[in-house]
Amino acid sequence: LTVDFRDGKPNRELLLTGPNSDVVDSFATYLVSHANTAFLEITERSSSATGCAGTVETTTEGKNGTSSSSSTMSSSVRVFRQGNGKGSRKQVAPLLLEHASSLSLSSHL
Repeated sequence: LTVDFRDGKPNRELLLTGPNSDVVDSFATYLVSHANTAFLEITERSSSATGCAGTVETTTEGKNGTSSSSSTMSSSVRVFRQGNGKGSRKQVAPLLLEHASSLSLSSHL
């Protein structure tokens, strides 16, 4: 959640990212269409839905020498504008936690 001030008014944006696009999409749908979040006036920035991939390399030193490995990680990214700039993180966080508690994350891992 970010905030900047233009013309003395707060402008907020929210970035959702995670390794599972189904979970990120679920949060995106919740933010945009649920009655509990309507007061935030959330809209997705155009063409913000992206997938990102990167390689993580790790090196481990142990008794038997050094070993290296690499793995590819991917994530889903969605960016939103919050029309009601007065909706602070103290209001947004509980809403996101409420949605998280409703998910069956074991099926998404």
